[in-house]
Amino acid sequence: MLGGVLGWLVLVLAWALSPAVLSPQAARSPVHNAAFSAVAASDDATTLGISPSRTYSQPNDDLAPPLAIKWTAPLVADADYAIVAGGRVFATVHHPVGNGSTLFAFDGSTGNPAWSPIDLGGQRSYAGATYDQGELFAVNSDGVGWRLDPVTGTIAWHRSLGTTLSDAPVASGGRLFISSDGAMAFSELDGSRQWSGPPGPFSTLAVSGPSVFSTGNLNAIALDPATGSAQWRYETGVSGGGSFDAAVSNGRLYVSDSPSEVTLNAADGSGAGAISGGFPTFGGSYLFTARGYPSPGPAVHAEDVSSSRIAWVFDGDSNVVGRPVYANGYVFLLAAAGKLIALRADTGAIAWSASIEGVTPSSQLTVGDGLLIVTTSTQMVAFAGPGAGLPAPGPLTPAAAGTAPNSSTDWTTGFQGSSSHSGAVGPDALAPPLARRWTVDTGGTVVAPLIVAGLVVGAYERTDGSGVWMSAYDVRTGMRRWGPVDIGGLWPLIETYDSGRLFAITPDGMARAFDVTNGAPIWARMLAGVQKQDQRGFWAAFDFWDPPVASGGVVLVNGTGDGSTLFALRESDGTLAWRLFGEYQNAPAAAGTNVYLDDGQPPYAAKVDASTGQQLWATSGVVGGHGVPPSLAEGVMYSEATGYSYNASTGAQIRPLPHACLSPSGAGGRYFTLDCQLINGVYSGAVNAYDVNSGTLLWSFTGDGKLVSGPIVIGNQIYVASLTGRLYWVDAASGQHSGFVLLPGPLDLTFFSGEYWNTIAAGMGMVVVPVGTSLVAYSSSARQGVTQSSPAPPPPRAVSPSSPNPSPTPTR
Repeated sequence: MLGGVLGWLVLVLAWALSPAVLSPQAARSPVHNAAFSAVAASDDATTLGISPSRTYSQPNDDLAPPLAIKWTAPLVADADYAIVAGGRVFATVHHPVGNGSTLFAFDGSTGNPAWSPIDLGGQRSYAGATYDQGELFAVNSDGVGWRLDPVTGTIAWHRSLGTTLSDAPVASGGRLFISSDGAMAFSELDGSRQWSGPPGPFSTLAVSGPSVFSTGNLNAIALDPATGSAQWRYETGVSGGGSFDAAVSNGRLYVSDSPSEVTLNAADGSGAGAISGGFPTFGGSYLFTARGYPSPGPAVHAEDVSSSRIAWVFDGDSNVVGRPVYANGYVFLLAAAGKLIALRADTGAIAWSASIEGVTPSSQLTVGDGLLIVTTSTQMVAFAGPGAGLPAPGPLTPAAAGTAPNSSTDWTTGFQGSSSHSGAVGPDALAPPLARRWTVDTGGTVVAPLIVAGLVVGAYERTDGSGVWMSAYDVRTGMRRWGPVDIGGLWPLIETYDSGRLFAITPDGMARAFDVTNGAPIWARMLAGVQKQDQRGFWAAFDFWDPPVASGGVVLVNGTGDGSTLFALRESDGTLAWRLFGEYQNAPAAAGTNVYLDDGQPPYAAKVDASTGQQLWATSGVVGGHGVPPSLAEGVMYSEATGYSYNASTGAQIRPLPHACLSPSGAGGRYFTLDCQLINGVYSGAVNAYDVNSGTLLWSFTGDGKLVSGPIVIGNQIYVASLTGRLYWVDAASGQHSGFVLLPGPLDLTFFSGEYWNTIAAGMGMVVVPVGTSLVAYSSSARQGVTQSSPAPPPPRAVSPSSPNPSPTPTR
């Protein structure tokens, strides 16, 4: 510790005695430094994130690998970030002991001190610098601001701004913007306050064109830079959270509360999409994300902004530190192991790398004036390179959209088989015994695949943390037909299908529609936020963990938070058809133009019209159950939440239901339940069959005692998978076990909506099981008379999901 203090004192003294240092002159009059503005270039880095829009992009700089160190300058502690303007490099550096920061200035050509360091003080070790129109500005953690001559360090003004600092300041268009529970604007000329924006959970700034954007906790507000008046406001009702960030690019505002993210249209705040995998950096038609707070990872991925298609994935050998930066066709990133890497922005291939010492989680990169600046805990390093630049990556145009075939009952279109969650698929030609046909490693954990329109569609969370993606594979061969496509969110999702479109909802409330024939995004709508206020208070929806349901021309999405809101969005364009307020804790079930709702707090079941939301019947249960969706089969609604079955037409109670982990599957006058327990980490599960009318237990099948998937009914057979890695088929009438196959590995207890759900897909003569990161497809075996377990199949061949068309592993 003493060494750090002495080192800091020696460094400051050395700077003060250096002949290159220009001592600050007396305070001068508040006029902009026209001479310095004349040498300012379009590739200046003027604030955190390089530009006021915080894109971490420098498209006009001629930096290109191979790079070489141009100079180094010692640091005795971490720097917040560096800015580069007019041939100089500036950084605020933490005091090595205690709180506070110091502003340093370096000559961009030599790294020599440009003028004496200025102690900014502050009760926290955080400060920020920003540059505009030939002037340098600094603000410490207490909200004390400086305006300085960047050439000499002369102080033009120094005053308290009357607020604390929560994010890097931004100077743009003659105004200094800072944020602390709301944005504020100050005159660059004299530091006087011009306006204060509306208060709220807004702690991060980005400035672009006609708007100042302030964000936090996935909330956002757009303000007029001149007056501070609100242009639009979007609030989720959420406060508190993680690491906040905002960026504006190509008319979109990217709002991050790591690890959550939503993308809004910058003009009006409406939903535009979602990304996953980390805070974004922008270059050409791509954005690049590296997994950061709270769980850093080694992966960087590139995705096409307009189509959400994944262009490439780079998996490093250590976690990425800070944010990647883009310049001249390259993505530069810093790895925790002490390596600086340049990737081709178009392909993700390594173009150059070098070792660097002192890298910490606080280290940062920036690019400006032909320099790549790296700040570590011990030094600032400036790299330059005479290499040739590359063209900016162009768009990835999806294949032309095709015509989806008409929907079939022989498809798996949603959770537990369909929008009705009945678990029944068919009529279908599938019959046991089964044999494995193909395996594809998606690179991520799949929850609930679909089988629709000749495709197996799976959403999955990449194991390297690089995103939550969706891909489609040919149902017969396993060859990838399109994807991966980034659907956003934190966890793998259960998507749904209707009328040629796939629908997904992120846990943060971004509903999205995709074309099933090519994966192209069609529309996005943000649902999270305060919905209404009445005598009970606010109704706000900010948690979206239930699977969406599509039927009757609408997509049904349940959002919880302060109360619950059931949204009905038109499948055609995502506009709101209707919404209901209540205490719904479950996804609904739907069939045709009828929607079935239930809840356990208090016990309640209802039927509403899909096109209007008008209630058709409602009834109450006796005891509240747990939060799983209802199901509908053969004219009966099954509600685990209320503990009853009902006549779907009239709402009349039929009889009490046994407690089960999922709402029942139903076919042939019977209903089938998954009865499971998780006690002290030990899981057990079995399938039971009951008579619909009498409720009599007809049979029980335990298998290996670890049955974990919802039972799927095809013809006279039930298919169910076990945690230990077996796929069983059981006679639906008798419960007689007639065979099983060994899966390539065990299944996971995948958390979704408070239950341990694994869902297999069936249809078009196939059964598809998610096993770890793989999709494993089975069809009827050519061999007859096989009623015992098949030999263990060969292990699946690993397939890179970032390759253009990964080849599945066939089984003959």
